[in-house]
Amino acid sequence: MAILNRFFEAEAANWVVDKIDVLEGRAKFCAYNALRYLKWANETYAVSSLVSNFNGLHATEEAVACFISSGVRFGSNANASKIKLREHKTKALVSIFAQRCLRSIDGHRVKFGVSPNHDNLIFDLPIVEGGWRGEFHLSQLRLMDEGAEACSDWQKLGEGPDLDDIFEEISKASKARNALLYADDDGVPTGFTDPEEALIRDTKLTFGLIWAAVDLHMDPARDSDFLNRFLAQIVDLQKEGKARKKLGSDG
Repeated sequence: MAILNRFFEAEAANWVVDKIDVLEGRAKFCAYNALRYLKWANETYAVSSLVSNFNGLHATEEAVACFISSGVRFGSNANASKIKLREHKTKALVSIFAQRCLRSIDGHRVKFGVSPNHDNLIFDLPIVEGGWRGEFHLSQLRLMDEGAEACSDWQKLGEGPDLDDIFEEISKASKARNALLYADDDGVPTGFTDPEEALIRDTKLTFGLIWAAVDLHMDPARDSDFLNRFLAQIVDLQKEGKARKKLGSDG
């Protein structure tokens, strides 16, 4: 049995795949390409975990691009018009928040399914006494900046990371990719310490980011508050990066 079959066969994942056609343009193509890389990752794991992990990384990168493209499409023009789609810092910021969300969901053992009318995903939080179940939307996640309302712990994504954290994330992603591709003074690439764990993480991130893009397309107004807070952080990040670059060149 291929390592990712349980994800491809899950009801929630199938719902996400079925809804990709609500996406448009680059977002749709990135989503389909992300799934293609995941399938390649699944097919190659038994032969070469290194090749499989490489495909998993690319799947996540395409899913990040899918979400950013969707955000630019539906965000307020004041912020969306300033977003650079291929900016590495932008992709790193999306990746950081996506990983925070994944850690929280895994830590709280949140489970996902499909609503009876198949219109939405639903979440199930079994660790709450009596259980807690409801529709799941991007609008329920919170960037805990000033003015963000309090909510349950598993939905908090925390404050925006500073530029040093962003550059560290970019460096980590680059090192991970290089470790899967290139030989060095110590020998040929051997891959991740735990390739299965890395691939499963990338799979969850990929499906999660595509879901976020789908949810945004299905009801942009509902998700607008979260989206515009997020885009504003990206714009601030781009400004800070430009200022630091100028300061460095002046020095």
